[in-house]
Amino acid sequence: MNELSRRASIGLIAFLALITLAVSAFTWREMRQAPAPIVIHEPTQAANPPVAMIKVQVTGAVKRSGVYTLPQGARGEDALKMAGGALPNANPDAINLAERLEDGQRLEVPVKGEAIEEGKEAPARRPATDSQHKRGKTPPSRKININTASIEQLQELPGVGEKTAENILQVRKNNGGFRSVQDLMQVHGISQAKFKKMEAFLRSN
Repeated sequence: MNELSRRASIGLIAFLALITLAVSAFTWREMRQAPAPIVIHEPTQAANPPVAMIKVQVTGAVKRSGVYTLPQGARGEDALKMAGGALPNANPDAINLAERLEDGQRLEVPVKGEAIEEGKEAPARRPATDSQHKRGKTPPSRKININTASIEQLQELPGVGEKTAENILQVRKNNGGFRSVQDLMQVHGISQAKFKKMEAFLRSN
């Protein structure tokens, strides 16, 4: 190899080395300047607290009679929907569909022109006002179950106003229910004389 060829080879090698060095430097600089990848974290959904449930029996002029499970605070109209709705000959206006239901309550939808049978549960009528209590009120047309009745239903009893009804519910809750109707005399505000007036309209099961 002559001197010219050797110099040309050395020059080519040096040129290639410079190109390699420049590419490496450029790549290193780009890597340093590259932004860090953005990591998106999905929001953690808070666990929903469990909803208390109640069981209500729906009977009468409905499409599917039975016992249904509903969330606590459900109303009569919710239970009616669970039962498939009322039959064409039903009279849902005879009951209070806006009433809040209680566990173990029985909701009966009567047929048009038919009164609710004695001894069967139904949603309460509109609570009597204070003036109605003072004038007296019509006794209930059925026996009131003191272990499942709502505060409105209890106020249908002779001599029972809102305060006494609240006392009945409190004693029922504390004692886990009443074993007999006579246990109602444990409630503050119900004397033996008052109990005698309402005894004919009471039942405990």
